[in-house]
Amino acid sequence: MNVKLVKLLLLELLERIVLMENFLDNAHCHAAEEADYEVIGSFRDFIKNIKGEIEASVCDMLTDDEREIHENTLYFCFKKTLTLSHIVNILHYHLYTVPSKDVVLSETHIFLNNFSRKIDYGGYYAPVEPTFILWNSYNFRHLKLPDVIISDMYQSLLLKEIMSYRDTIRPTTIIALPKIEFKNSFRWCLLVHELGHAIDTKFGISEKVSKEISASKEDMKILKEWTREVFADLFALKLLGPAYVASLAFFSSLERVLKPEESHPSPNTRILILIKELKNILKKTPEVVEDLINFWDMRCEYGRKYGLDSTENPDIKDFNFGNYESKMVPMVKSEIDRICKQKFNKDNYKKATELCKLVAKGIPISSSRDYDDKKLMKDIDKFKEMNEDIKVILLPKFNEKPNDISEIMNAVWIHRSTILEEFCSTFFENNQKSFEEKYKTFRDELKNIDKITLKSIGTADINSLLMEKGEKE
Repeated sequence: MNVKLVKLLLLELLERIVLMENFLDNAHCHAAEEADYEVIGSFRDFIKNIKGEIEASVCDMLTDDEREIHENTLYFCFKKTLTLSHIVNILHYHLYTVPSKDVVLSETHIFLNNFSRKIDYGGYYAPVEPTFILWNSYNFRHLKLPDVIISDMYQSLLLKEIMSYRDTIRPTTIIALPKIEFKNSFRWCLLVHELGHAIDTKFGISEKVSKEISASKEDMKILKEWTREVFADLFALKLLGPAYVASLAFFSSLERVLKPEESHPSPNTRILILIKELKNILKKTPEVVEDLINFWDMRCEYGRKYGLDSTENPDIKDFNFGNYESKMVPMVKSEIDRICKQKFNKDNYKKATELCKLVAKGIPISSSRDYDDKKLMKDIDKFKEMNEDIKVILLPKFNEKPNDISEIMNAVWIHRSTILEEFCSTFFENNQKSFEEKYKTFRDELKNIDKITLKSIGTADINSLLMEKGEKE
């Protein structure tokens, strides 16, 4: 097995621990009572123990020369990483006991509303503008307010009495994100998937698609749910490009990637559909995308090889998605093409690769010029020789235009990939630096990336609004 896979999985786990520590630090700043500090302290102690186990049980085993690391050692490290990840998820659920004043950032609304504006609502529907909540489950979810309230009331009231309240509750679209992810802008790519569910609900697309496919009653129940997920995945891909695939792949990598559910295809099935379509979008597969594909292939191969990922679900053992995929996926893509006014393409990706160079220098990427300095200087010399009015011809080329948020997120993803590649070496070097020093460097790097991303998203939106206003005037 590739040692790099285990290292990347461990870095994903460490990032979740970083996010939880950030959450606890913020809660500590706003704590009001002594009891609050005690609760926060208990969580910190728990995290400290997990980090200690990572250092002693995993990191120390991965500091040797990769050629000398035995397969059994890798298997142990892989299994240990998955186990500790599960513990962190449980710990996240119990964050409801931590008094906190964290709220959803304004940049989160800006981020998702940007993609909502790319939908053609045909004049018949109001744009989807969801509200957000932070919750304790470590997953992202699309919710409808009446359903949430009524499902909670179901335990204490008769069904007839419950349903009488439905019409009194205003139908509000809610998107929930894990508490510790509220500042992790790269993970917000998954919010576009949830927006896809809201769009699907508004237009009734998956319902329409599934009705056009012949299936048994038993299969149709599952097919409808899987169509919803495939639609939301391809919707996010069409608007966001490879950054969505990367975000989903790493988020899913510490879970059971091969096991399907009645409500969801397995993560592997979803990723394979996305990769196939991503190759069609980009035409050529860049190296960073190839690395992502290799990472995912190795993750699934190892889970399959050692039986750590259950591949069967007895509840859907007779359901064969292969009977429906070839017809369902093209229909879903056709519907997305119909409603999306603006989709991610290879030119957006090319722009993202250029913006990535600025991110690496710590420069926000809310806007950029189509012409670089060297090209402008050549044009100035050329027009001087022609005695043309340089001001009239060249001044517009100095103007910066807002970058699309999909370009910003892909630039950030490419940079993150480079950073993770570097940490796969430096974090596991057998040098004089302690685990805590390396961990702090990793934490600071993630913080810097988020800072640049959040500033880029917020400023890009302001620039876009100002440009629209200027064009109208």
